[in-house]
Formats: sequence, structure tokens, C-alpha cells
Amino acid sequence: MTAATRPLSPARRTSYFALSRSHRYSILFALPLLLGYEALAAMLARPGHAELRNGADAILRAAFTAVAVGVLLLQLLALRALRGDIERLA
Repeated sequence: MTAATRPLSPARRTSYFALSRSHRYSILFALPLLLGYEALAAMLARPGHAELRNGADAILRAAFTAVAVGVLLLQLLALRALRGDIERLA
């Protein structure tokens, strides 16, 4: 038997459950579902009409908005700091 066809010893063999505990598998599975859900929600949204959202969607939307606002503020602070450095050099 070659090394490729030889079965793994019990000590080296890991179970499905041990391998699937990694977060990357959960993210890889859930991300397309989230993107599809958001795409369908965007297609169904009509301007001027109220949107029907569930609790999980409201929580995720609030978290994403908070992160986006934080990133925007960091970008503005960085640009202001760079502008101040450029003005001091000139």
C-alpha cells in the first residue's frame, strides 16, 4: 500500500464533528444565504412603502450599520490627519 491509499490510524483520524467546528465552514455556508436574502429583500423593497423585517434581520442590519458608521468615521479621521500632515509639510 502506498501512503495515499493507506488508511489513517485512529490517532490521526479526525471526525466530521471535530472538523466542522471550525468557524470558516459556518461562514462559507451562511454567507451565500445571507447575500441571497439581502438581494431578495432589496428586490422586493418598494420606495415609499414600509418594509416587513424579522427580529434577526433588524439586529443584523443595526450591527452592519454601526460597523459602517464606525468605518466611515475612521476614514474621515484618517483623511483629516493626512490633510493636517500635508498642510504642515507645505
